[in-house]
Amino acid sequence: MKKITIFILTITTVFLLSACNKKVVLNDYISEYRSDIYFAQDAQYEIYAYYSTKESPVIADGIKRDLSNILEFKLKTKNNTENYYITFEVETVTYSAEMAFDSIQQSFKYAQSLTLNNVKQIPITIKNSTNEINLTLLSVLPENHITVDKIIEIVQTKEIDFFSAITDKKFFYGEIHIRLLFNNSKCFYYVGIIDKNGTTKALLLNAETGEIIATRTVKN
Repeated sequence: MKKITIFILTITTVFLLSACNKKVVLNDYISEYRSDIYFAQDAQYEIYAYYSTKESPVIADGIKRDLSNILEFKLKTKNNTENYYITFEVETVTYSAEMAFDSIQQSFKYAQSLTLNNVKQIPITIKNSTNEINLTLLSVLPENHITVDKIIEIVQTKEIDFFSAITDKKFFYGEIHIRLLFNNSKCFYYVGIIDKNGTTKALLLNAETGEIIATRTVKN
């Protein structure tokens, strides 16, 4: 009986010490991570596919909720009067659906819950009432892109006072959004650090070098 009591006390002590020594891992507070973008274009269409792990819906309130994997397509075309249908294949599985028109962004969209495993290209078919075209979306992610750990390290160093204000020994009182961006054939990372008051520290990083290109503070 004495040995059992000592064993229980030992286990309890180890557990308590582990809890006390627990460090805040900021990666655990990422509530949106857009890890890849796929792109193709021709004379009629400009098509993007964004792969993310994120909340649904995304709410910038400093609270991380359950995450899911999603692939989101965006089709840009001069002819917005047609209905457009997309068919695509990922890892031998074929998906088909009608795309919805977004009047604000003047584009057609479709989202599919799925998980991608190191996918570099996505064959698609776009069809309307008069035309059908096959394209292959290619990943734009640079081979030498910086890692999530490096992104966190860079922004934590840059915004050390903001991080310190919302972090204690056990918890980070906020959430982090990381989105890969693609513009003029170049890739960037948008990083947003959001506290529970709705204040966002936003940074734009070069996706290959990690250079901070711009910063700003947004208050809701």
